[in-house]
Amino acid sequence: MYQLIDQFKGCGEYPVLRQSGRKPELIDERIEALILGTYRANNVSPTNLGKKIEETYGIQIQHKRIYTVFVDPRPGGDQYKKRQQRMYVQYERAHSLSM
Repeated sequence: MYQLIDQFKGCGEYPVLRQSGRKPELIDERIEALILGTYRANNVSPTNLGKKIEETYGIQIQHKRIYTVFVDPRPGGDQYKKRQQRMYVQYERAHSLSM
């Protein structure tokens, strides 16, 4: 906090803060094609897809990286949506013990 105040007093401008966190790594096009091709062949979730790629090709890819490939908004890319939890409705009969 005091460092920000000193910077403001020194130059008279508001200091610009850097974006926090690690910079995102770019995904190689070959890996992306491998992920999409394996997904089209197996149609499984990102976690299981990572395991399938590891046992087939010997390449470890994290499921979060696979998910980012699916969610990528580029045109022509596959759009992967998370499956939503089903809403369960209890079945009730008109009269109790009516079977």
